[in-house]
Amino acid sequence: MAKLSRRTREDDLRDGFSKFGKINQIVLKNAYAFIDFDDHESALAALREMNGKQFLNGEELVVE
Repeated sequence: MAKLSRRTREDDLRDGFSKFGKINQIVLKNAYAFIDFDDHESALAALREMNGKQFLNGEELVVE
């Protein structure tokens, strides 16, 4: 979902993305995050709101 700083933790992602809906799972792998929302509308809202935004540690999110 987004290339992140290696300092970014699961709790940081949960804090930043939970406002869009219930998160089932977050997987961090090789500085990328995969966030599984409970419903499709929550994922779409996260995509619209977070794509291109700056997150923690100054990284610009690419949300797909």
